[in-house]
This record gives sequence, C-alpha cells and structure tokens, in this order.
Amino acid sequence: MMKQLGCFCIALLFCWYGLSNAQGGRQALPKGCELIGEIIFRYSSLSADSSAMRSLDALVPKLKKSGKGKAVRIEGNFAASSRDEKVKKSLSLAKEVERYLRLKHNLELDLYLTVQDDIVAKGNRKSVRIVLYPYDFSEIKI
Repeated sequence: MMKQLGCFCIALLFCWYGLSNAQGGRQALPKGCELIGEIIFRYSSLSADSSAMRSLDALVPKLKKSGKGKAVRIEGNFAASSRDEKVKKSLSLAKEVERYLRLKHNLELDLYLTVQDDIVAKGNRKSVRIVLYPYDFSEIKI
C-alpha cells in the first residue's frame, strides 16, 4: 500500500511539473533530468508503425545505460477530438511502448506512464517522449 502511494506521489509530481513548466512548444526539463528521445508515430499504434519501432529500438542502448538508478517517464501524446479521448489514446500509446520495452528488450527499469499536457502544442502528432528523472527528485527541487 505504501509503495503504491509512493509511486502515485511520484507520478503526480511528474504530471504537475510538466504542466507548470511547458514553454513555447517544448517542455523544459528539471535540472538533473535527461531526455532520452521522442518517437513520432505515423500510425495509431507501435505494432503498426515499423519506423517508430526502429526509432524506439535505437534508444534502448542509451536507456539501458543511463536509466539504471533513475525513474523513467514515458509520456504519450495522441491528438484527439476530446480531452477524454486524448488522455485514453495517449496513455494507450505510452502503455504499448512500455510493454514493448519490457517484453522485447527485457527492460527492468522503473517505468512511469504519463500523458503529455495540452500546453505543449504538437498539432496532430502522435508521439512518445522518454525522460529520465533521478530518484532524489522531490518537491524541494521544483
């Protein structure tokens, strides 16, 4: 129960920080965080988009090397007609990336799924960003 509460608090901090720090179409990252990469999708799912899959595969060595001892945030973004649909489809895209990383690449890192906020204008793009956060990231550093 405490572990779930801790994970929820970390995810809540990630979401809050993302919403409060979006700047000019590109989210600023907190000090100590690292953008591993952003994968742009042409289709609605990873399994249907071989180009996105290859892009994700190319990020795995860097993710395995840099991700140890850090929280990995997978941020989904899927342009949709309503906010509810955007959240549902964005989270689904992030889950698909997480599943792929765990099954195909045996990734044993702490992965957290989020939806990119509406402040960052991405037009009709479908994308997933992968960002590393140090475990000592806390409210004090925000």
